[in-house]
Amino acid sequence: GFVNGGAGSASFSFPRSIAVSQSGTTAYLSDTGNHAIREITLVQVVTAAGSVSWRVGTVRTLTGGNGPGFLDAAVGGGVAFGAARFESPQALTTHGAVNLIVADTGNAKVRVIDVVNRTVGTWDVLPSGAAPLGVSAAANGARLVVSTNSSLIVDVALVLVPLPPGDARQELWGVASWRVLVGSVGEAGFRDGNASFARLSASSGIALSASGSALLADAGNRAVRVIEEVASAAFQSPECHAGGCGCQSLGNCSCGSFFAAKCEDGCCPCPRGSYCGCFSACSGIPVPCPSGTFGTTLRGTSLSDCQACPIGTYNADVGRTACSPCP
Repeated sequence: GFVNGGAGSASFSFPRSIAVSQSGTTAYLSDTGNHAIREITLVQVVTAAGSVSWRVGTVRTLTGGNGPGFLDAAVGGGVAFGAARFESPQALTTHGAVNLIVADTGNAKVRVIDVVNRTVGTWDVLPSGAAPLGVSAAANGARLVVSTNSSLIVDVALVLVPLPPGDARQELWGVASWRVLVGSVGEAGFRDGNASFARLSASSGIALSASGSALLADAGNRAVRVIEEVASAAFQSPECHAGGCGCQSLGNCSCGSFFAAKCEDGCCPCPRGSYCGCFSACSGIPVPCPSGTFGTTLRGTSLSDCQACPIGTYNADVGRTACSPCP
């Protein structure tokens, strides 16, 4: 249904995601089936014994809900805030002091809602063909990660935009840059490794931790994955030997394997198309064979395990196990 009102009378259609304001007094919900963003007032209840709980006060439509479509509501743009349109919005997250960021999946757009100044805008931060499924913002507002239906994870750098004199808005954020953090367009799979080598499948929910790592619901692989930046210099060791690499970090596997908690004893065999020296044994990141080469060796230990493509074949990608005939 699509009814506003109290806790007992309000209704929704396939609600997918919820986020709570900084004050804790308001929750926002993506009402996917109604193509709307709903606002839920939360009321604190204190019992005679002094215990505290929360209950739903009222539910109303914040914006959208006028059927599927794509329409922003900018300052002075002539479109009322409530008349903005979305199509099957899925995830949302609070951002900064006043923003909601919405994965507008049906429109393949990332939308930004200023709940104080009542505007709706769009951030163009996705490669062609990718639709957002999950969004998560850093506590300081400077970073956003987006999971997509094309098994890509997009990393967005955000900046505060100076407001002109007389502008009453509390704050205004803009996009500084964006990049594909993990994945390759049109290539789903299940591989751990560095950003260019790893593969995901139908990634959906995503959340940034306080340390900057991203936890990902890799729905197609029925797995929870973690994406983290690794300072490679911290894991270098002088040489490989059977007893391990003397790691001072995550693991201490032998060369030809890489550290990962999912494998027996924390050490996984290095996959074909890559090699695992001491860096991989300690950090958990197989090194993919470079473009122009391929690798068929399981438990490869060095670049010498990657072979050059034979004459008449080529390979433009990294981490491959075979080369393709030249066109």
